[in-house]
Amino acid sequence: MLSRHIVQSKIALAFAASGVPIDTAKDIAFHMTDWHGDLEAMTKIWEQADQLSDDEITELVYTFLVHVPEHVAAATKLSDCGSVRDIFDVGVCNPDT
Repeated sequence: MLSRHIVQSKIALAFAASGVPIDTAKDIAFHMTDWHGDLEAMTKIWEQADQLSDDEITELVYTFLVHVPEHVAAATKLSDCGSVRDIFDVGVCNPDT
């Protein structure tokens, strides 16, 4: 597996090559790689769900949910893919719910 820094560089260069300003491309790359450890944790659930306790599973999911969504939302916005919408109508965009 490649290091986070190599993947981050590859993402930044790919976005820069597509015309995204280099500083924005670097920000996108940061937001898409900062949660690599969280991705590994979720992969652990997919690979070892039968060996994990309910507490272990919920802890891994909570950790993912606390860290990853804002990074994905930021990368989405920076890459001009839009912004977070409440497509499931659960109050995602309303901080009071």
